[in-house]
Amino acid sequence: MILEIRTPTRKILKNMVNEGWITTKTFESERIPLELLMMFQHGIIPMIENEQDYEINLFKNISIKGQIRKRKIAIDMVGWTAFDDDFYRDEMIKVHKAQLSILEMLDRLMTSQFS
Repeated sequence: MILEIRTPTRKILKNMVNEGWITTKTFESERIPLELLMMFQHGIIPMIENEQDYEINLFKNISIKGQIRKRKIAIDMVGWTAFDDDFYRDEMIKVHKAQLSILEMLDRLMTSQFS
């Protein structure tokens, strides 16, 4: 199937398909949550919330609040896990905190814009 790109948003959506964020079926229906689009554009690395849903819909049904919860849990888990390599642990915490910071900013933006 050849996907025709007409607007910048459609180009972003095509990139989401190419990078495995959404399925071609989701792209064709054009029913992509705004939260997902914003996470993609801001460089979030999603954490899978529901493995069964992921197998069917990829990241279509993830939410900013869900990703915030996942990142906080990940920070706690990495912090409590005894790694032989302190550098690895510290770098993983930095990654999770950076992603959490972006997610919290997006959450505030969504709250202020749409409430």
